[in-house]
Order: sequence, then structure tokens, then C-alpha cells
Amino acid sequence: MSSLTKAGSLNQDKAACSTQDFNSQIDTPWLKGSLGAAFLPKQSTLDNKEKYFDVIVIGAGLAGTSTAYALAEKGKRVLVVEKQSAPGKGGSGNPQGALYNKFSTEFNIQTKYALGNLVFSQTFYQDLQEHYNLQDQTNEQFWSKCGLIQVAWNEKEQKKQSELLEKNDYPEELLTQLTPEQASDVAGIEVDHGGLFFRNSGWVAPKKLCQQLLKHPQIKTQYNTEVLSLKHDEAKGLWAICDANEDVINTAGNIVVCSASDAKALNQLSHLRTKPIRGQVSLLNTDTLKDSKLRDLKTVLCGEGYISPEHNGQFCFGATFDLKSQHCDVIESDHTHNINQLTSWFIEAKKNLNSDCLPLLKGRASLRCTSTDYIPIIGKAPIYEKQIEQFAKLRQDAKHQFDCEGVYHEGLFVNIAHGSKGLSSCPLAAKYIASQVCNEAPPFTEDILKIISPSRFLIRSLIRGKI
Repeated sequence: MSSLTKAGSLNQDKAACSTQDFNSQIDTPWLKGSLGAAFLPKQSTLDNKEKYFDVIVIGAGLAGTSTAYALAEKGKRVLVVEKQSAPGKGGSGNPQGALYNKFSTEFNIQTKYALGNLVFSQTFYQDLQEHYNLQDQTNEQFWSKCGLIQVAWNEKEQKKQSELLEKNDYPEELLTQLTPEQASDVAGIEVDHGGLFFRNSGWVAPKKLCQQLLKHPQIKTQYNTEVLSLKHDEAKGLWAICDANEDVINTAGNIVVCSASDAKALNQLSHLRTKPIRGQVSLLNTDTLKDSKLRDLKTVLCGEGYISPEHNGQFCFGATFDLKSQHCDVIESDHTHNINQLTSWFIEAKKNLNSDCLPLLKGRASLRCTSTDYIPIIGKAPIYEKQIEQFAKLRQDAKHQFDCEGVYHEGLFVNIAHGSKGLSSCPLAAKYIASQVCNEAPPFTEDILKIISPSRFLIRSLIRGKI
């Protein structure tokens, strides 16, 4: 259990603290002030014609819907505003995705963060699915705890997995090592390689998940609405979201921006470092594989690429990663890439997937939003100019001792850049945002708060003399 203990959430003493108390315990000066006390007006100061919400969430993808749900569970009245006509139409709209994190051989801070996310999301999805099943919504399946095998598909991967197990003491409830024979038994189909079995993982239907999360009675939605600017009334303690004409769309005490790459269009967040990554998944109807053993697949397989067990009459496999293209058209060359990477190690796929099936494939392409360091951006938004002024001495001395706090926008939060691992990272990120809005202790320790903070980019730039 040692690795889970390392990556566990706050200990009981910290969990008992208020956010304000926890903020005072932080040793990193620029993080101080990033947790403490977000506010909600005690009563609405708006005209009776306007409907008041505690929080407005911008974006209805995985990050936005998870955040809205976490806030609603705290009793907050939430409005989700989305520029598209429905939830999960961007990077969160694939029919299936693997709940998966690949850990480093060394147990570093990134591994600690990834492990905490994975364990939390596994429990979150299982509990949520069981909740809906009890409500007789069995046709609303968005989660399958079918397990996932990280296949040791070549010699390099085998060596990495062996070193991972030698250097870490992960419990069997998290992962176990399988021989090729054991992997075949678990998968229900012949697998040429062994690997690491994550018994509590599986697949998620992201778009269906987004739809389900928004059914919470405390959540209202507004689609076909693009937010292009934010205005803050400091006297009233209210934020306004505005359209292209700078007309007010709605007003709330808190704003959480979960709009992926669109977040940078807002003046307060234009300094954030994000980039889009195009990805395409391939879809094949199972009717075309009537006599294939591939239909017996029982668990998610991840090697070079991944494939999930069939769902709603189709297989979903992929995916591509393209930093150079930003269009979302489905292209045949990406289908070919997905086939080639899967058939390079999965024998049953090789028997069924080749160039002859290209005309039968459907697909979906979208842009994932990631940060320049590939770690999500989560937390209270810094006031860029004031933060730079506060910590300007970092330009000359990276180790300068400050006796001050960071400068942050009260009531403005960001939750973006989850990349291809949003299924794992979004639930705990949402819990963190809810803890800030509700003035509760965060579910992260200081070392993790530093790597996910929206302030980290400007602090690094100051140290490197780039700003």
C-alpha cells in the first residue's frame, strides 16, 4: 500500500482545516492566496428579472460538467454555458475512452498526481454508475469496470514495466503483472504479450457521462452561447459573462472557465500556456465481424494505441496525436495509422483489420487541449500584471525569500488542459475547484498544487528572465 499512501489525498489533520488555515500552511509564496476564501454574495443584488446563480461554468465538456456536478453536490446553483448545441461536442465527445494513466518508472510528482487521479476517478465512476442503475437507468451506461491491460507489446515496454514493479510497491488492488496466458484469460481473447492489469479501470463513454452529470437538479444549461469576455463588479462581488457585443449574458459570484483552448480568448486568462492536439479515433460496426473472435474481447487493451470491448454495436480504437493539424475532418490516413499501430502487437486485430476495411470505418476527430508541460491548469486565476510585479525579484534571484502572498482574482477559476487523460484527471480537479468555491480544504498537497497552478507559467518565465 506504500505507493497509494504516497499519492493519497490529504491526511485527516489537513482535511479538518479550513481553506484559509491550509493556505497559511503553504510555504510557496506565490501559491499563498490561491486557495483562500472565494466568496458568494449572501443575497442577490440583481434585478428581479434576472435569475441568479452561485456559479457559472463556461464549457460543457468533461472538465465543465464534472465541475458543475461537484459544485451542485455542494448545494450550489450552477449555470453551465456552452458555445455548442449540446454537451461533449469537442474533445470530450468520443463514444468510448480508456480510463488510463501510464506511470513513470521513478515515483515522481507527476506519478503521484496521476496515481491520485486514477484511484479517485475509478471510485467516482463506479459509484456514479451504480447510483444511476439504482434509479433504473440501466440503459444509460457510461462506465464499464471491465479492467484494462497495459500491454508489454515490445521489448522496451517490457523492460519499463519490469523496472516499474522493481522500484515501486504498488498494491495488487491497483495493478498486477500478467503473463501472456493470464492476459489472454483476462481479455477473453488471445493476447501475445503480458502486461499490467488495472482491475478497477475500464472504459468510459465521455459524451454520455457529460449528459448524465448535467441532469443534477441544481444545474441549468444554456447552449449556443459563446462567452468572449468577463467583467468584474468588485463592489457587488459579482462576475458577468459577456457576448461578442459585450452584452451581459448572466451574472454570478463565481466563474469557472472550463472551455479548453477557448479560455485564452478571455483577457484575464490570455497568459495561459496551452496548445491543441488533434486526435482521431476509428469506429467499426461489429456486424462486419460476425465470426470474429475479436467480439469476445472483455477488457480494454492499451499498447501502441488502444481498443475497447464493443459497445452499442461497434468497436472504438485509436488514437492519433497530431500537433501540426487543427482541423477536425475524419481522414483515411489516420484510420490507417490507427489500424497499423493496433495490428503491430494485437494478433486478433491483425486478423480482422487491414486496408480492405477502410471503407467500412467511421471515425471522430477533435482537438484536445493540453498545456505546454502536459499537466492540467486548475485553480484560481492570477492577476497577471500584479503577480509579475509582486514577484519581479525572481528575475534576478530565483531563490529570493518573499514575505507576501500571490495576487489572484477573487471568484475566478480555471480548469482546462486535461489533454488525453481528462477521464482520469477531471473528477478530482472538479472536487478541488468545488473546495475552493466552498472555502474547504483542498484534496491536494502543496507539491501538487504547485504543478497544476495557473500561476506556474508566469513564475517560470520570471525565473528564466522571459518576462
